[in-house]
Amino acid sequence: MRATRHGNAMSTRARLRSVERVKSLVRDPNLWLWFGALTLATLFHYTSSNLRDILLEASLQLTPCLTERLLFLLPVALSAVKYGATAGWLTVVCSALIMLPRAVAASCRPESALLETVGVLAVAVLLNWSLSREQAERRTREETSRFFVRQILRAQEEERGRIARELHDSTVHTLSNLHQHMEALALNREILPREATRRIHKMEHSVGDAIKEVRRFSQNLRPPALDALGLLPSLEEMAANLQRERGITVEVQALGQVRRLEPEVELAVFRIVREALNNVHRHAHASEAIVTLWFKRDKVRATVRDDGRGFILPDHVRDLMAAGRMGLVGIGDGTTVSVELSV
Repeated sequence: MRATRHGNAMSTRARLRSVERVKSLVRDPNLWLWFGALTLATLFHYTSSNLRDILLEASLQLTPCLTERLLFLLPVALSAVKYGATAGWLTVVCSALIMLPRAVAASCRPESALLETVGVLAVAVLLNWSLSREQAERRTREETSRFFVRQILRAQEEERGRIARELHDSTVHTLSNLHQHMEALALNREILPREATRRIHKMEHSVGDAIKEVRRFSQNLRPPALDALGLLPSLEEMAANLQRERGITVEVQALGQVRRLEPEVELAVFRIVREALNNVHRHAHASEAIVTLWFKRDKVRATVRDDGRGFILPDHVRDLMAAGRMGLVGIGDGTTVSVELSV
């Protein structure tokens, strides 16, 4: 029974994915551009008597029917560029099925109709092969670039984690020992002058502040709760720290089926939310903020809203980049920050 339920659930998810792909394809303007080009070529091929007369008067070498057949190269090129080789081959087959009845039944020059049709289809095959190969090479280059970027980011995060562990295990430990020794030294008031005791207490507070700063820096480099507990508990801990240290009330909400995500996705969402909350403190001067995590089937959306001061965006986002304010392109001051990532 459990295996049957699992199989039914997998089948339902597969159907939902298929429906989503169909909806995405229907909403794609490139599909309708391809369909319009194929329809236009078909209409010209079967109904363009006026165009045929004009072409007959204009040229004795390029026949009207050949011109109409050449129009079918447009949807072939579009399908190859936008959807790949398979779509290009299907468009070539559709074009052949559309052109062949006209070439056999009625053509400007029946003696050369089949030869022209075969020639156009041969050009379409070569065009589809060339364009689809170019697109495949471009996609390969893009995937390779993304792979190297992911590897670089992974190496950076591993280095961040190593430095964070070193700070926590070595630097904080050394500072804590120093703080304890100074605390013990300050207790010997009968053998130390009053001024020396006062300075020791002052140094003791400075070392304590240094320990807090190093711990905060270590957590910012690589929050330990993120690896151990996950994204939602880490955000709740960050919200509690923000309220305790800066007086900003942060509420963390979760929607959908809460679950662990890929480490890269959790880290990206955590850093974006943290930067948005830091931005709320630095610029928006807000007193309250709400962080909402929406776990969808194949995506996760994080939204940060606050009650602080917003700002007016320029007419063009490139104006921010020209001014060297790249951070504001994706974050903004106050108002609302929203990011959605695939999982």
